[in-house]
Amino acid sequence: MDEAKLFEAKISDMLEKARKGRLSVGNFMTPEQCERARAFLERERPDVEYGFFGGYPDAERMLLAFLPDYMDLSSLDTELLFRALLIRPLGYSAPDHRAYLGALMNLSVKRETVGDILVTEQGAIVFCTPVLASMLTGVSCPLERVGRERVSVEVADRSLYENYERQYETLSVIMASLRLDCAVASLSDMSRSLAKERIIRGDVLLNHAEKLSPDAEISSGDIISVRGIGKFVIREVCGETRSGRLRVEVRRYV
Repeated sequence: MDEAKLFEAKISDMLEKARKGRLSVGNFMTPEQCERARAFLERERPDVEYGFFGGYPDAERMLLAFLPDYMDLSSLDTELLFRALLIRPLGYSAPDHRAYLGALMNLSVKRETVGDILVTEQGAIVFCTPVLASMLTGVSCPLERVGRERVSVEVADRSLYENYERQYETLSVIMASLRLDCAVASLSDMSRSLAKERIIRGDVLLNHAEKLSPDAEISSGDIISVRGIGKFVIREVCGETRSGRLRVEVRRYV
C-alpha cells in the first residue's frame, strides 16, 4: 500500500471507531497532511462530526478528531485531544523555536506528538498529546534544559494562546506575473531559472501542498513556502509599474 492510500486508510479506521461510539483522535499533522485529510473527507462526506484542532485560530500543525454520536463539537473538552504546556527559561537567554524543538526531539519523542511551538516572552507554548504532556509535567520531568538554559515545564494558561496571532512582516514585491516561478523568484531574491529548479525539485509548497508546476497561477490568499527561505501570504495586487510588472503586497511569516 502506497503512502497516500495508507494515510487515507488510517483516517477511515478513525472514522469507523467513531461510528462504533468511541472518540477517535489522531496525532498532529503537517499543514500538507491537513489539506490531504480535508480533501479526503470532502470526498467521503462522513456521517459523524469531526474537527481539526491545533490550540489556537492560526495553528499550522493540527490533529483530526472524530466524535461519537453522543458528543458534539460545541461542548467538546479539548483536553481530551491535546494539552498546552509552557516551557519557561529560568535564566536570561531566550531560546528560539529550533532550540525548543531540538530539546523535545532529544527526548526521543515522535514529531507527530508535538503540534505548534509558539515562542513568547514568557517562554515556549507547546501543544502536544495528553500522554506527552503527562510525561513532561510529571514528578521526574525529563526536560531540564533547552540548549544551555535550564527550564521549567507547567500547564499553560489558556489566555496565553487562545487568541494568539502570528507575527507578519508586510512587504511590497515586484513580480513579472502571477506565476509561481515568478513569485518564488521575487520572494526569494533568486533568478527565475533557479526558482523553476526549486519548484520542480519539490522545495516549494503552494497552500501547503507540493507544487511541481512552475507555471501554476497564484492569487490573493495563497500561501507560498520555500524551503530554507520562508513562508509568504499573497495579499493583493496593488497595481503595475511603468514597465508593466506587478506590485504585490505580501506578508512574510516572522
